[in-house]
Amino acid sequence: MKEELLFVRHLHVEFQHGGQKEEAVRDVSFDVGCGEIVGVVGESGSGKSTVMRAVLDVLPQDADVSYEQLWIRGGKSSAAMVFQDPSAYLNPTIKVGRQLIETILLHPEPVTEKATQQQKKTVGNVRGSMRKNCWR
Repeated sequence: MKEELLFVRHLHVEFQHGGQKEEAVRDVSFDVGCGEIVGVVGESGSGKSTVMRAVLDVLPQDADVSYEQLWIRGGKSSAAMVFQDPSAYLNPTIKVGRQLIETILLHPEPVTEKATQQQKKTVGNVRGSMRKNCWR
């Protein structure tokens, strides 16, 4: 049985536009376990970013979010999102891996060598992205 990091059940998101409610996300359920690498894919406008913003509670005020269960190991403050345009959020002159390690080092909890190695192993599985600049 996998140890879960994220658990979402029956997520719905609606926005108010001109007095009308528009459904952006309908009945999304998923979970992510320790060590899993997950990609959220879909057509442009299908709700990928909206789902993740709802999970992290960073949607605009006009959003109406509901769910039966939503759980993040360590709470929402322990999660982060790299948005669709990483060049807008990552420094293009510093390798991606270095920026991720700096984030870990700036975290208030001590980082063990085992955790650093696990992070390198996990991110390294994404076609060597640790050794690349974000604009490549």
